[in-house]
Amino acid sequence: WLKSCLSMNNRKQIVITAMGVVSPIGFEIDEFKKNLFDGASGVKSLIGTGKFLGPEFPVPYAAMIDKKRLEEESKLLSSDGKISEFLPDSAKAAYVATKKALLEQKGLR
Repeated sequence: WLKSCLSMNNRKQIVITAMGVVSPIGFEIDEFKKNLFDGASGVKSLIGTGKFLGPEFPVPYAAMIDKKRLEEESKLLSSDGKISEFLPDSAKAAYVATKKALLEQKGLR
């Protein structure tokens, strides 16, 4: 599929120069990779947590990002430490992963 898309678009090239990750099994590339290859699962039971349970979410399991760690990482990586006050968790996760990738690209990680 990608090959056909590239040939339709005058063979534009894509180069990945850095990566960042925020996931239930790791917030760092090395941590994520180790947990992934070790078969770690970020899926946990939600029973007793009060999260998402009810008729609109009948499955009592989910892979959730550690909110405390996400808050710490987003504050640490923002220039003024206030980014986490204004963004929903999904945007914070995207911000943290992008910021880590940019720092890696600059050789600062």
